[in-house]
Amino acid sequence: MTCWKQGRGLPRCGDVFPRELALKIAHRLATCSEILGHLAERGEGMILDLPDRRQENSCGCGRAALEAVCLFHGIPLPGWVDELPNTVQGISPDAMEAVLWRVLGNVCRGSMDVDALRYWTRRSRPVLCPVTDPVLGGHWVVCRGVSRNVVHLHCPVVGPKEVKVADWDGQWRDETGGREYERYAIVGWPKG
Repeated sequence: MTCWKQGRGLPRCGDVFPRELALKIAHRLATCSEILGHLAERGEGMILDLPDRRQENSCGCGRAALEAVCLFHGIPLPGWVDELPNTVQGISPDAMEAVLWRVLGNVCRGSMDVDALRYWTRRSRPVLCPVTDPVLGGHWVVCRGVSRNVVHLHCPVVGPKEVKVADWDGQWRDETGGREYERYAIVGWPKG
């Protein structure tokens, strides 16, 4: 997992840390309330309420997922993002990361597990995940939270949905541009 925060003297893009260290750094940067901490201690999931953004064409899932995340943080998606998807693959993980970096200012990305999804969503940070959907093929979804044995998602096709953790593990992978992304996730949050 790679994490950085703009202008804070922390690692820049390309600096790789072990998962534990990255989570410690992110935890220090996180601004979470006592309520979120209390929920985390009790092991309860927190399900984020994301704006319901749907894809407008067959390659629009990445844009819709990205817009849901940005609007969740109160930041509208800039118009230039519409020029990113192509008619073959949509938005690649690298392009998604670059947009989050430019629009929100803070990004953490890399291979994660369900506990990492729980960690980020408990801190009010939705997580973008490229998946292979049984019907749609390569697809972007947003993790809204994790509770007991369920991953709560926002799908740009059907909206909010739930997937059992056992089934999620089989879907949480994608291939684009000859590169495989297994258990890959991207988190972005505003500067400040």
